[in-house]
Amino acid sequence: MTTRASKHESAITTEEYRALADCKYRGNIPGWALVDEHGGVRGWHQQISGDPTWSDRHSAMRGFIPDSRRRLWQTRRGWVVVADSHRYLLGLYLTALRSGVFGTGGRLQR
Repeated sequence: MTTRASKHESAITTEEYRALADCKYRGNIPGWALVDEHGGVRGWHQQISGDPTWSDRHSAMRGFIPDSRRRLWQTRRGWVVVADSHRYLLGLYLTALRSGVFGTGGRLQR
């Protein structure tokens, strides 16, 4: 299943995209991936130990989806935050950003 990017997901600047691409190709940068109920990657952020927003997966979910109602709804639908230590999911996210279509290509296997 493929879906067009929502306004929330497509709201990324050129500088943010470049920073994500830099994370992809520099070594040893783990991150958090926001994965939808179909296994499509909807967001990615570098793990930052000691940062209250990006240090663990629960706080990362709040970082990805700040609105508590929307976060609860997406969680009930099956959205999760997973660790991405090898940046595989980051590559899928970058592809989705370039194409504007989420849920294509590889998927997270549950």
